[in-house]
Amino acid sequence: MLVAADRFSMWALLRRGPSDDERGGGGHERGRKEEGRNYSGSSDDRDDDHGGEDGDGHHEGRHRLKIRGTKGADVIIATGAGTVVEAGAGNDTIHDSTVGGTIDGGAGIDTVSYQASTSGVSIDLGEHRQAGGTVLRNIENVTGSAFADTLSGDKGANVLDGGAGDDTLSGGRGADTLIGGAGVDTADYSASKKGVKVSLETGTGWAGDSEGDVLSGIENLTGSEEADLLIGDAGNNVLAGGEGGDTLIGGGGIDTADYSTSEKGVTISLESGIGTAGDAKGDRLSGIENLVGSGRADTLIGDAGDNVLTGGGGADTLAGGGGQDTADYSGSGAGVTVDLAAGTGAGGDAGGDRLSGIEIVRGSAFADTLLGSAGADTLLGGAGNDVLAGRGGADVLDGGAGQDTASYAESAAGVTVDLGAGTGVGGDAAGDVLSGIEIVEGSAFADTLIGGGGADTLRGGAGNDVFAGFGAGDTLVGGAGEDRLTVAGS
Repeated sequence: MLVAADRFSMWALLRRGPSDDERGGGGHERGRKEEGRNYSGSSDDRDDDHGGEDGDGHHEGRHRLKIRGTKGADVIIATGAGTVVEAGAGNDTIHDSTVGGTIDGGAGIDTVSYQASTSGVSIDLGEHRQAGGTVLRNIENVTGSAFADTLSGDKGANVLDGGAGDDTLSGGRGADTLIGGAGVDTADYSASKKGVKVSLETGTGWAGDSEGDVLSGIENLTGSEEADLLIGDAGNNVLAGGEGGDTLIGGGGIDTADYSTSEKGVTISLESGIGTAGDAKGDRLSGIENLVGSGRADTLIGDAGDNVLTGGGGADTLAGGGGQDTADYSGSGAGVTVDLAAGTGAGGDAGGDRLSGIEIVRGSAFADTLLGSAGADTLLGGAGNDVLAGRGGADVLDGGAGQDTASYAESAAGVTVDLGAGTGVGGDAAGDVLSGIEIVEGSAFADTLIGGGGADTLRGGAGNDVFAGFGAGDTLVGGAGEDRLTVAGS
């Protein structure tokens, strides 16, 4: 029998004894099948305890709710503060929106669900708690929300289902089932006392806390402090071995070895597949395309392919090798200055960096200055008011958000830059492709600067410059020389 109760009828069901109808009309209780029931209730309902009468003879309740399940498979919806759920026997599902309550699954394989949550949740079955302070007892499985959740199991066999969102799942001991769902999800074995062996390709784990685990919808792996074997799949995976001599095998896709938690600087070569120092000491890597360093001084060396090297904080050495390689500063907490010709960095995470074999620079969310080399470079400003100077070569200059500048002040010949078309000709602008640029700074020679559809600023500098394509909101700065303004049709 399924019982769907609103707040009043639910409360009446919990507080009263069997009705005359239930007793058969003569005071004898009818037998009731102990099947699963649907229960719902909130702490707006009152429990049996009363706080005395007021002057009018009314009782004050304590605004607590206790829900008791049956011996069958119940579905219970619990909300509010201080709610107590005793699910009883059976494989029960409790939809939890409580704060500071208690949920006891009782016997059976019981699941607590947060599918209705309007934000990510943090659940730890080992600590018997959820983030709202509710105590969880005798719960085996957790279903997360549609947001970023952190779900941790206990020493038993748990099913952790992250649902949508970028979730982190840590099964703990026991043969666990980890279901990432939609989003970019991580299986975290950092608490394992022994090294783990996990393959995303086969969806299985063996050794340490991963023993007997089954994984699906998982993109990233975090290992233990011991020697781990982490194997990716055909997708894009992030493998973080942690301490210990780890083996990281990327598989197909664009895969990353992540050393951001290392307390010491690391040295890793994708060319040799060997790591030394810090958490990389003793590591062996294959099928890895990208590297993330620590907050210390790292040496990150690419291979013949296209690599993304993220040094993080510290004075790092980033050596790209062959291919189109990227120095990534998108996570910097301050603006950076990177000069590919000089091979140096300053400011934010670029402070003290040395760069070689780098063709692409990704800036921060702040005001960056990105300077290219004599070759073909790609400079990605990101958010913030950035200054991009490609110098020689056919460069890609993408300002991103903010008021961004393409500077040709160093060009040894006049340039023609058309923001509407996003193209450059002559001098250092030859072959350039521009987007997200609001300001153009010309050379000391005769330049032709053409605005786009937005409010642009065109600065000619020295030389006899020509300005065209201007519109409402544009600013034209001629500088030295005999400068000329052309109007369509003239």
